[in-house]
Amino acid sequence: MILSEFFTAKSIPEQFSAEDELSRGLQTMLKANKIFLSLIFATALFLDIHRILQNGVNQCFERFVATAQYAHNTISLNFEFTRAPGSTHGQRRMSTLPKISITSSSLFL
Repeated sequence: MILSEFFTAKSIPEQFSAEDELSRGLQTMLKANKIFLSLIFATALFLDIHRILQNGVNQCFERFVATAQYAHNTISLNFEFTRAPGSTHGQRRMSTLPKISITSSSLFL
């Protein structure tokens, strides 16, 4: 996996759309022909993560995608509910909620 990072960094001269410290360090190393301490640390961290997690390394990203999809679906359903036919000004009123009016004098009691 680390080998593919070297080839990608060497073949694309401009910055990546999403960089991490390892990718940035690899590009800096290829441009300056020097190895910096930050690159050594990022590489060690990368290899430790892969050694510890092994096949579960993608599990965090999969959980993130699932959570983002859940949030997206929840927001979409909420918009569909509030924009349903019969709603007032795009907002459906809940009949169980009390109707209150807030005035400036009631805020400073």
